Amino acid sequence: MKSDVAWLNKNYGQTKDQIKPQVDMYNIDGNDIILLAEGRLVNLGCAMGHPSFVMSTSFTNQVLAQIELWTNRDKYDNKVYMLPKHLDEMGARLHLEKLVSNWIRWIPNRRITSESKLKVLINLIITDTNFS
Repeated sequence: MKSDVAWLNKNYGQTKDQIKPQVDMYNIDGNDIILLAEGRLVNLGCAMGHPSFVMSTSFTNQVLAQIELWTNRDKYDNKVYMLPKHLDEMGARLHLEKLVSNWIRWIPNRRITSESKLKVLINLIITDTNFS
């Protein structure tokens, strides 16, 4: 949902009450409206402590889901679905390619096997958030 925060502040800013950081409540004609992250993406504006890599994988899955819903909209009813496994794996492959290229650049003299690649990548994901 898109929020016109400028309009909201202009017309009802006097009713704005900050409940806590990133959570504001407005009263519009007797109805309380809670606005998160000043109308920005909630997972960006309200996130605390998520590494950029985690956010990137989340956004990738969101985009893949939107493309799927748009291109195959006749297959879906208006309800909540789990992301299909093939789309989740596609997002993982896209990120894995970037991680592998960085990992190879970081450790050029190490013998690379599928097993060692997976172990090191899991360790990198857990311990390091700077994959660029």
